[in-house]
Amino acid sequence: MADRINQMSEEFGKHNFSFMPKTFVLPKEFWQCKECMDKEKRFWIVKPAGSSQGKGIFITCDSADLDNVKDENLTVSYYISNPLTIDSLKFDLRIYVAITSINPLRIYMHEEGLVRFATERYEPPNPDCKTELN
Repeated sequence: MADRINQMSEEFGKHNFSFMPKTFVLPKEFWQCKECMDKEKRFWIVKPAGSSQGKGIFITCDSADLDNVKDENLTVSYYISNPLTIDSLKFDLRIYVAITSINPLRIYMHEEGLVRFATERYEPPNPDCKTELN
């Protein structure tokens, strides 16, 4: 999905896709990602492409942390360090849609969605720039 959104933002303007944090797909964009991380000193979240339930996810602000995983299929994006919380719990909202046609655009949205809450209170990233999220 990150690949497609990045392509569309180039074609239709980045301002139309400001809802998506800057994201890189590794290993294809490894060097661009490292360069950006070195230039923009901030927290980044690194997620394995084929995993679930938070396995293998970590937060870092040091591009050298990618050297050991540069051949893996990963997504690296800006970490939102001030997330919305309810009672200090992070949450996500999921709305399920099916896109059956692009031209003309035809989208079906399921009437019900899903909300998931974290089981532990949100803590900001560790200042040493490396936080495992297992």
